[in-house]
Amino acid sequence: MTIYLVSLDKDTARRDVFRERFPETWPHTVHLSAVDGRKLDAGSYFKYVTASLREGRGLMSPAEVGCSLSHIAALEAFLASDARHALVLEDDILGNDMDIQHLADLAERLDDNDILICGGQEGLSHRKYQFGKRNNSQEPYILAPFSYRYMFRTCCYIVGRPAAERIIATQKRALRVADDWGAFFSNTSIRMLLSNTLAHPEDLSTSLIEAERIDMSQSREKKTRSLTDRVRNRASRIARKIRILRLLLQGYRPAR
Repeated sequence: MTIYLVSLDKDTARRDVFRERFPETWPHTVHLSAVDGRKLDAGSYFKYVTASLREGRGLMSPAEVGCSLSHIAALEAFLASDARHALVLEDDILGNDMDIQHLADLAERLDDNDILICGGQEGLSHRKYQFGKRNNSQEPYILAPFSYRYMFRTCCYIVGRPAAERIIATQKRALRVADDWGAFFSNTSIRMLLSNTLAHPEDLSTSLIEAERIDMSQSREKKTRSLTDRVRNRASRIARKIRILRLLLQGYRPAR
């Protein structure tokens, strides 16, 4: 399993902290230069976001564009190697070397068509919609397909070759945010799994992408919703509650 660290070249201090947290992992880690979306010229930025807008999705922020391009590069580097799996990390991830060893052990048991989200779900409002099953009460959770769209962040995941190929193919058609897991894997043979091994900082003040997402979300919330939108949203919430009840009856539990 190859380990890739996605990090902006200028963020040497973050990599120093990463090296202190993971001293045994560091020598085996490949640093991939992340793309700073804020430094894209206007033509390049609009080329990437236009396709997203054309398909009815929201406007991607510069940081989101950079994040997506960075993870495409990481997956392409993985596919160019001989490794069966890749562990992709971002430089603010929290954990230690024992956690990485635990994930390496889990990777040995993954099928080629699996992708394992290695944690980082702290503080997300949609975490209450993440449901999974465990084999004999052992890690990791096998997520319900319903929950794929409620998985977020790309700070830590183990990916096999079919999943990497699927992500790249989807992104090449029209760029999406890097953590649009539901769009990548819903209605496919690829399974999503979750192990709450690594963590993401709950203080998001130093995260550019999180700050831009909050700003854009607040901007959207200022718009007055029509009666049709409110009725549609209420119907959607009712349908979601029914699906969750069905999952509970099928033995799925909150993947905490």
